Amino acid sequence: MKRIIILALLVIGIATIPSCIKEKSLEASSSNTSTGSLQSDLNDDCLPKTIAGVYEAGTPLGASNFITVDVNVTGVGTYIITTDTVNGYYFRGTGTFGSTGVQTIKLMGIGNPIAAGTDDFLVSYGGTSCFVSITVLPDGSAGPAVFTLQGAGGSCTNATLAGNYILSTPLNASNKVTLSVTVTTIGTYSVTTNTSNGISFSGSGVFSTTGAQTIVLTGTGTPAASSTTTLSVTVGTGTCTFQVPISGPAVFTINCSSADVLGTYEEGKALNASNTVYLDVNVTTAGAYSISTTAVHGMVFSGSGTLATGPQTIHLTGSGTPDNDGTFMITVSFGASTCDFLVAVDPGSGTGTIAWSFKEGTLNFEGEEDETLIQTSGGITVMGYFGISTIDDDLSITITDVAGGIQNNETYNTNAILTSNSAMFNFDGSQTYNADFTTAGVNMVFKVTSHNTTTKTIEGTFSGTCRNAANAIKTITAGTFKGTYQ
Repeated sequence: MKRIIILALLVIGIATIPSCIKEKSLEASSSNTSTGSLQSDLNDDCLPKTIAGVYEAGTPLGASNFITVDVNVTGVGTYIITTDTVNGYYFRGTGTFGSTGVQTIKLMGIGNPIAAGTDDFLVSYGGTSCFVSITVLPDGSAGPAVFTLQGAGGSCTNATLAGNYILSTPLNASNKVTLSVTVTTIGTYSVTTNTSNGISFSGSGVFSTTGAQTIVLTGTGTPAASSTTTLSVTVGTGTCTFQVPISGPAVFTINCSSADVLGTYEEGKALNASNTVYLDVNVTTAGAYSISTTAVHGMVFSGSGTLATGPQTIHLTGSGTPDNDGTFMITVSFGASTCDFLVAVDPGSGTGTIAWSFKEGTLNFEGEEDETLIQTSGGITVMGYFGISTIDDDLSITITDVAGGIQNNETYNTNAILTSNSAMFNFDGSQTYNADFTTAGVNMVFKVTSHNTTTKTIEGTFSGTCRNAANAIKTITAGTFKGTYQ
């Protein structure tokens, strides 16, 4: 699970963290806040996951350092999209969605990478999340890399294509080629193929180590003919080639009467790879297909591939987050064939054991444990605690112990930085509350009342001051949490 990876990386520069692992917008309770979901692949990696700029240890980020992610917007309004902080830096973007549909958003890098290595970031928006990995070069090594293509002078060695290549269908972030290279000097790289049959591939990044490695280039353009297309890539004085077979579009009819809808659908819970629908099709012309339904109550089903002739089954994978409970009709279309299938969405459960609670004035909040993670690296231990409730409240607590591990009766403050035990607090939903060392004039104190490493259970209390969505100081009392980690 990538949350564990993130917790391990947090300890590198944990004292500089300005937001929690599941950072929420201070504007989340605004009536004109947008709705939607981050787009990701089956590995929960963000799409299209563009990474710009060079990241070097000890060098502050600037205007050239940013990432882009895709959001399927279901409701217009303001947005704030953020990552957690890893290794001393993070990414953030704000603005307004004026229309619905899939849109690409730029998140600017903020901070100063502390150490060289690979940093995994959790991008969060509207209750959904995905991951982006950034490679940080050692201090003073951000010059151009020196490397060669494996297979130069002929076919690129072990060139591997991903995605579907269909006549007259524009390439997208799923269309990639992986090439083998040999690196002799670490640094940055930028590689672009020639353009043939209307398409090309390009990519850039950094090599942090020498030796045999791979690079990934992303395709652009629109195939003009259904034929095998040869592309060449040049690095230095070496050139190799790889082939891209372009398929014509498949022709088939869809039968939704036997649709098999799998997975659990619950209001407020993001769909994942288990949320699929299997559909019978009858293919009269072999070829490629790409299907994406329109969003219905926050849910989208999509799939692509190539088909031979005859009866067979295709499957579409769900994405997005259901915004209501009930039974909803999803329309799927391909060419002239259209049909409908039904998806039943359950209400938010709220049937689990109460694992966390707190008060703010006359308001009472409580809910279930969603996940608890504990990771130790370099003598620093980080706990991430995540809670949910029946009214779509999300609780996020992070505590960091700089020495000796998380022990009974230890305390952690949200205004602590650097060498002290520290904490972060986020609550988002019916109300919004935030506290960390970057939030001025507030302090939440967390105390671990029980930590049993044999049963892997942890409990604690918390109270103190935080800020709400209007940036006003609020007092939290009677806070408790308990969780179990793996």
